[in-house]
Amino acid sequence: MANYNSQQVYRGAVTWPKATAIAGPMLIFYDRLFVAGPNIFYTPTTRLDDFQWRVGVNFWDDNDPPIHFGDHEEDYRNKRSSSFELQTQFQYNFGWRKRFNAGAFLAREVKENIGLHSEVFLGAPLLPFTSVQARLSFSEKKMNKYLYGPTGVSGAGYSSFSFNGIFPFVPWNGMIMVNYTRFIVLKGENKTADYIRSDDINDVVSVRLFWNAL
Repeated sequence: MANYNSQQVYRGAVTWPKATAIAGPMLIFYDRLFVAGPNIFYTPTTRLDDFQWRVGVNFWDDNDPPIHFGDHEEDYRNKRSSSFELQTQFQYNFGWRKRFNAGAFLAREVKENIGLHSEVFLGAPLLPFTSVQARLSFSEKKMNKYLYGPTGVSGAGYSSFSFNGIFPFVPWNGMIMVNYTRFIVLKGENKTADYIRSDDINDVVSVRLFWNAL
């Protein structure tokens, strides 16, 4: 897998304002267990099920990316300690060809004890191989302070709207995924917090390339 991002944004907060890239293997076992770096997820459901569920663990930090472009260096956006979360996501597919979806995402941070993060989302199809999705997050105060800065407050954290495209006709059994997302940090205290400093609306374009090795 190879991934390019026009900038890095984590739950509405910019962590690296220049383009980044990463490449590495993603291991998938029986279409149930997914391993990508230190992150592991398991699902007992299949892509064809109306109701989908997954659970896993996720490690994250805001350090400078392994591959980045431009002359930017770490600054006030990179003051967070690393986090380790237990995560779960529920999704219900419905409507025309089960292409509409609604669901919820929950994460409990356990390394720094910074609380609970949650998101609700709604997705819909557009043209063939394209879709849109909207998300809205809610977090405990400690989590929003971790994400946005010491003056962050509880409740709504960020919203996002994304456009997604999939191009499955790639040589050597590959696939390209293109995504455009607009992130908006919510609530005045979060917007003016030290890690945001009123840079509360940001757009990200990402391109992911996948090839099946087996």
